[in-house]
Amino acid sequence: MVSHPVLPSKYETTTTDIRVADKSLTFLQIRNMDAVIGELLKPGKKGEGERPFWAKIWESSVLLAHLLSMLPVKSDASMLEIGCGMGVAGLFASAFGHDTILTDINEDALAFARANAALNGLEDTRIVRLDWGSDRLERRFDMIFGSDVLYTDGSYGLLIEFLKAHLKPDGKVVLAVSGFISAATFFKEAEPVFKIGKKTYALRSDTRSHSIFLYTLEYP
Repeated sequence: MVSHPVLPSKYETTTTDIRVADKSLTFLQIRNMDAVIGELLKPGKKGEGERPFWAKIWESSVLLAHLLSMLPVKSDASMLEIGCGMGVAGLFASAFGHDTILTDINEDALAFARANAALNGLEDTRIVRLDWGSDRLERRFDMIFGSDVLYTDGSYGLLIEFLKAHLKPDGKVVLAVSGFISAATFFKEAEPVFKIGKKTYALRSDTRSHSIFLYTLEYP
């Protein structure tokens, strides 16, 4: 078992290495996943009803990391990750030299992201708590990105308002969405504000295949 002083003691952890382009980063992840998810979803717990997507490293975040790795680094450009979870996409963006801030609303997710940043020598990466329904960062970004953040219909309007408040006029939003998530309502609400593009990526393994959708949102 791998431990880290900033992580809550309820989590048993192990590590996994992820390679993107010419960089390999090591990530702590939860080993006792079934027990943790069962505890998080137990009736009467704080945050009851929340789906703990942050607690797993999803293929969508790895795909997003690959796409970010191909972008040229610009000294005056800034990136913001929403719903960073374990920090995979955002930490790879930082490792490739992009000026990146990672955010999440969940304190345990932030603890893992910070631990993973320290594990890879990326302690200078800003990782902060953010509730897009109420918080504002008082600045705008060239790119805002996230993976599998579109799973609560009631928050879609709040997210669109957040994006409007933080995206530069010539900026871009990039969202990776796993095929099992239905997010049609979000894009219907976003369509009056943004020009929306979509690409489909098919991932296959020995046991299964699934799709990941990559959406881009830009001002018309």
